[in-house]
Amino acid sequence: MPLLDLKDITEIISYSTEEEKEEITKSYGKISTSTTGIILRKIIELEQQGAGLFFGEM
Repeated sequence: MPLLDLKDITEIISYSTEEEKEEITKSYGKISTSTTGIILRKIIELEQQGAGLFFGEM
């Protein structure tokens, strides 16, 4: 799955903690839901600050 912008990153983090949790755990180890929650909140902060301009295709 290509990661082109902040929306894509948010989707893959959500996907990895909900639908493919077992596969991700086998490959990378356990990632706590609180950690992914923090990452998602920080991405939202970046979006609100206009950082979306720095991510994506031109």
